[in-house]
Amino acid sequence: IKKFSDADFPHWTGWRMVDDDTDNNSQCNSPLIAGLQDSGHFSDLSSRLVCHFPLEWNAATFDQRYAWLRTGSDDVPAMSEEDYKRLKS
Repeated sequence: IKKFSDADFPHWTGWRMVDDDTDNNSQCNSPLIAGLQDSGHFSDLSSRLVCHFPLEWNAATFDQRYAWLRTGSDDVPAMSEEDYKRLKS
């Protein structure tokens, strides 16, 4: 495991920090990334994006980050309570 900081990815070499996703549900709902996809530039720039998401290993925020699995969405069916508990464990 290696730890990196923002100093390892300076903006003057083409790196961009993506930190505009504010819903904390561990999905990528970044307006910046959506804009790059809509404009057709995502594949050109995606190798130089550093995306900030809530820490996945934090058990205290698991329900906040993954509650959407219990309700489902347009493209993801709702997860059963049993399956959710198994995932959480």
